[in-house]
Amino acid sequence: MIIYTGYIKKIRFYSESSNYLVALIEVEQEDKLITMTGYMNNFNDYDKYEFTGDYVIHPKYGKQFKLEQYRIIYAKEDDELIKYLSSPLFKGIGKTLATEIVNTLGEDCIDKIKTDKHSLDIVRGMTEKRRETIYETLTSGDYDQEVMRFFMGHGISLKNLGLIQAFYQDKTLDVLQNNPYQLIEDIDGIGFKTADELAIKTGGSLDAPNRIKAGIIYSIKQYGFNTGSTYCLLDEIKTMFTKIIYNIEETVFDEYLNELIDEGLVVLEEERYYYYEMYEAEKNIASFLKNLINQPEEIVDEAEVARLLKNYEQKQGIEYASKQKEAINYFLKSSCMILTGGPGTGKTTIVQALLKIYKTLFPEDKIGLVAPTGRAAKRLNELTGISACTIHRLLKWDLHSNTFAMNEKNPLDIEVLVIDEFSMVDCLLLHRIFLAGKRIRKILFIGDYHQLPSVAPGNVLHDLIAAGIKTIELDEIFRQTKESGIIQLAHHIINEQIDDTASLFEQYPDINFFSCPNYDVVKNVKKIVQKAI
Repeated sequence: MIIYTGYIKKIRFYSESSNYLVALIEVEQEDKLITMTGYMNNFNDYDKYEFTGDYVIHPKYGKQFKLEQYRIIYAKEDDELIKYLSSPLFKGIGKTLATEIVNTLGEDCIDKIKTDKHSLDIVRGMTEKRRETIYETLTSGDYDQEVMRFFMGHGISLKNLGLIQAFYQDKTLDVLQNNPYQLIEDIDGIGFKTADELAIKTGGSLDAPNRIKAGIIYSIKQYGFNTGSTYCLLDEIKTMFTKIIYNIEETVFDEYLNELIDEGLVVLEEERYYYYEMYEAEKNIASFLKNLINQPEEIVDEAEVARLLKNYEQKQGIEYASKQKEAINYFLKSSCMILTGGPGTGKTTIVQALLKIYKTLFPEDKIGLVAPTGRAAKRLNELTGISACTIHRLLKWDLHSNTFAMNEKNPLDIEVLVIDEFSMVDCLLLHRIFLAGKRIRKILFIGDYHQLPSVAPGNVLHDLIAAGIKTIELDEIFRQTKESGIIQLAHHIINEQIDDTASLFEQYPDINFFSCPNYDVVKNVKKIVQKAI
């Protein structure tokens, strides 16, 4: 390991979520700036540091000093101490007061202040406010340093330290030392493997109850992510469990599984095992939709709707197909509807007319337009002229705490909600929408059930259609999209028109067929994408 002492001169990159940085450092041992990479928290360009690490060769950026650990080195010489204490780190503390502190308390003044802040009381010109400023500045990074030493002392990667500290704050060490498996539940992106490694490295037992329970919960949740299912059977849990924890007797497994059920963390219903959060989500979705569907139909003047639609068609120079008109009319009257169909069938396009007519009939109603992605939300906004955003933005999701500011206690101020690209919405996200949606009385789900379901558990669009929610499927490809080979190919695949597919590659320049063996598919896709971007 190489040890350098010096200062951070320039930050080239810093991630607040992970504390990863790329910086230029000026060190006493070299006569040039060094590029350093690693994880640091609460750093500045006034503190002097001891950097410990080694050089690595990055394939793109070349030679870099990879930081493994660091500590602050406090000044000992009078002039350095005065310069440090009068730096912008200590607001309101000028050179005169800094000189008084050093002259009064001596060269070990920083240690004295950190041990007892009231040691500053004998310094001439000191006030309570200044004393607190100095003490808080000097000690603010102590806990971070202690956490850092804990990680480094146990050989634990600092990759997730930023996320962990942002969530637990001053409880970080307590959680790490007593139940690191809590990280799996609290912090998105930390799984069983990471938490288990941390627990084992800090002296955790291989047959510890919290380890076995965490493994069972992880197995249930991971099965859901692997399959899209919101529950699993007992054999499926055991299969997943034995992949991560070995040599645990079946009676011990059964004992802790039953404890989890008694504690309410796992729900057993008709031989189906649910993680409690997923069970509550499904129950809430079902209850919300049942109440929504049972609302009486909206009273609308059908003749007025026909007139408004005709005017809109004339103004836009278009004529809607019968199914599109059916969708518009049904939405105006009903409280819940699914609009589905393949690419190019005009799902999103008719929302413009639908909302235009709705706002004319019900001008006071507040409408919310959302989509899972920013790109889809932007397109929705451009088509309708109504502000649209992502679902996470609507619910005011906080990245660090993984919480939503809009919830049952702080509901959305929306009566009508339109969700585009609904096939990408998972069970837990829809649950979050409904928790915050007690004022919602009309919902339009728009999505293509032929597309891949959400990454997280819950094939919600497919399940809602299967449950009998009113669904209108558009199946006509419109003129402006008939020129797209991609859309034509998609519909051929959906309709299983395999025999006619080969001719499409001759007709349309925007699609190509590449012949390659199965083991080369991923490699070739990567090449094509890299070339395209």
